[in-house]
Amino acid sequence: MSEPTQPEQADGELALRFALAARRRELQGMHELAQTSELVAQVGQLIHELQKERGRAALLVEQTTEERRTHWLDQTALTVQAQRSLSERLTSELNGERLLRRRTRWLHAVAHALHAMDGLAALRASLVAGAIQAEHATLVYSSVIGCWLGVVIEALDGPSDPHITRVLVALLNFMQAKELCGQERAVGVAGFARGSFDADRRTQMASLARGQARSFELFLQHASTGLRAGWEALRAGELALQRLRELAATPDAAISPQLAQPWFDVCTARIDALHGLEQALTAELAECCRERVTENECVLSQLSADSERQAADAQAAIATPVVVRQSLVYTLVGRPMDAVVTGDAIGDTMARSVLDLLLEQGARLHEADLRLSEARRARHERRRIEQAKWWLVTHYRLSEHAAQERLQRTAMNNGLTLLEVADRILSSESPAG
Repeated sequence: MSEPTQPEQADGELALRFALAARRRELQGMHELAQTSELVAQVGQLIHELQKERGRAALLVEQTTEERRTHWLDQTALTVQAQRSLSERLTSELNGERLLRRRTRWLHAVAHALHAMDGLAALRASLVAGAIQAEHATLVYSSVIGCWLGVVIEALDGPSDPHITRVLVALLNFMQAKELCGQERAVGVAGFARGSFDADRRTQMASLARGQARSFELFLQHASTGLRAGWEALRAGELALQRLRELAATPDAAISPQLAQPWFDVCTARIDALHGLEQALTAELAECCRERVTENECVLSQLSADSERQAADAQAAIATPVVVRQSLVYTLVGRPMDAVVTGDAIGDTMARSVLDLLLEQGARLHEADLRLSEARRARHERRRIEQAKWWLVTHYRLSEHAAQERLQRTAMNNGLTLLEVADRILSSESPAG
């Protein structure tokens, strides 16, 4: 066999340099994601305060008393405080270096959410004047919260680590479920305060409960053992909630308007407990990022040493010709690439070739993209369908149930998906057939 040619040696060195660059970029990404997790925690706090304000507003509209007005105003002040804190953080994101690392879609999402927050001033004025219905107030609050959930989704885009991706998918689905809990609280307050749940409101309550179940199921599929245990402990205390749900779901049930406050209190205690789990999720995300930073720094150090050693070997090869006696491709530690690896082949980076590293990295990136894309797509579909449904409610004075039936009927008659029907309605703003 002839000795390796210089281009072959250069290509091997170049491959290692690219692997090194990939690790450096991954390390930078972990640092960025750790900072983003702190931002997500602040957005989550604002969402939590908005959810509380929405619930207080529903109580105020349905059963106006001075005490409830005071509670709502106090909660509004907490929302404004959370908003100011987040605004300070977002201002720092306009720093030139940070701004360059932000994706355009995330910047648009933040601008949209901030614009939606501006609309709360008019809503609050209407609430003070008693000139707004509970359903419309709930819709406006939910729209604003939906915008901030969109900011979270865009902020957490593109992780390259499968474990971190699982935490992200769990977090996004958990936040979605918590928001549906908040909507159920507001809708339930209106029904209990009025002493009855008509067919449309019963359908809406059932839909919100099913949505929570789906989102919590996805959360449980990806959450850690500790978080799943926390969720099970929380569920053990939901007996009062289930009893009130059953009462609301019973047609022609005799319901006392005095149950509005107990319903609100039960739901609020549950949502506050969920917020605690949400904070634990964001803390776990930050901890995962810190662990991956440490791991990547170790691998990066090893790869840097390999690169220096390979460069030295290449210089030595120029002075002393090397005769290859077998037609084999060896890894960095002399193992034939097609040989069986014993022990922990995944953890032992030095027992694997540069090609092994690159192939694994590609597989991890692909898996991460698939999981996060699935969560984002499901969120996008739910949001578009809800937007189309409420467009029909607003413009044609339909009940939510009737609007949902129109969407489903149009989809079935035209062989379309609900998302396709929703996109057509929102793009043309013309009625569904």
